[in-house]
Amino acid sequence: MRLRQLLAAGAALLLATAAQARDPFGIVLNVDGQTGSAGFTRIEDAYRALDTAGLQSIVAGYTETSAATADINLRGVPAQGVFTLNSPALRIVIPGAGIDITFNGATRDESRQLFEDWLRGQGSSEVNRVLRLAAATTSIDPVAGNPNAAMNQFVAADFGRAVETAVGGGSGFGLGVRFGSFSAAGYNTRSVSLPINQTFTLSPNDTIELDVPLTWTDTEGARSYAGNLGILYRRRVFDWWTLQPSFRVGGVGSIDLGGGSGVYSAALNSTMRFELPADFRFVLANGITYVSTFPVSIGSYSVDYDLKNIVYRNGVVLSRDLGVELAGRPLVGSIFAVDTRFTGDDVYIRNYQEFGAFAQLGRDSPARLGFTFLTGDRGVRGFWLSTGVQF
Repeated sequence: MRLRQLLAAGAALLLATAAQARDPFGIVLNVDGQTGSAGFTRIEDAYRALDTAGLQSIVAGYTETSAATADINLRGVPAQGVFTLNSPALRIVIPGAGIDITFNGATRDESRQLFEDWLRGQGSSEVNRVLRLAAATTSIDPVAGNPNAAMNQFVAADFGRAVETAVGGGSGFGLGVRFGSFSAAGYNTRSVSLPINQTFTLSPNDTIELDVPLTWTDTEGARSYAGNLGILYRRRVFDWWTLQPSFRVGGVGSIDLGGGSGVYSAALNSTMRFELPADFRFVLANGITYVSTFPVSIGSYSVDYDLKNIVYRNGVVLSRDLGVELAGRPLVGSIFAVDTRFTGDDVYIRNYQEFGAFAQLGRDSPARLGFTFLTGDRGVRGFWLSTGVQF
């Protein structure tokens, strides 16, 4: 019954968030008292809308000599573009990042092209300030600040593998699929992840695991891609206590959103498992992760968010055999709660909580199906559906 209620809540959330979707980028243009607006999925479409044809499509009365002010939404970061009367110069102001720069071309279209060149690499240090501002003040940055961002997923991947193993994950090769959807600040994000892992047994108490999650994310039609490699070592200190130090490195990029970075993390996760009366089993999981971005250069363009965080993730799992067998294995049901908290550099969503349930076949599970509901800081709401198999 509890799982059914959670699934219903997730479906209701998906329908509700679909109704409040908005474009990641937008322009509100004022020309001589005439106002028009346009929304865009991709950053390139947004800044190319500042050329003559683009501005005329928003306000038909615009000319190359008009005084015009464009209030620009850069996926949540407010900016402004200004053409003064009879001037070809384009002034760009981004108050939150301390940017006030003027591009002086022979024509307004040349000035807009200089702005595009600035975004593509000639203004790297200033653009990086905008990226850091986006992670701190907006809900859809692909690198940090929300549950689908790369830094968050690094933390969740190590913690999740520690918990799954403690509850009853199998060894060998593992493959899973996870669908996620969340909403914050009026933006909707969906993701599909493909976790792939291989566990090597060194001794009865020692294992090493290679974990490679690959993720595709859609934010109001703007796409991001992420992947990383995790190396996890698990040491069973006692029958009831396991420690898992790990290291992970990878990256994320989005041409559509104009963001991306390299990311690495080092983590230590602990799981303690206790047998309770009436065949219940209890797992206490605690994790601490240092996660940081590192610069990535592509041609003349260098991206450097320069974000560093220490993240605490703590949770509990209660499991029990359900008295049903499938394929000769007992069906095991579990419910859980997890709290995640970011400290360090500013990110938009600093804490969130996850509640859910999952079912698996046996204590050394070859198959698993789960649902998670997420709530937290800044009104974030979301859910995950996940499944996996171990060979």
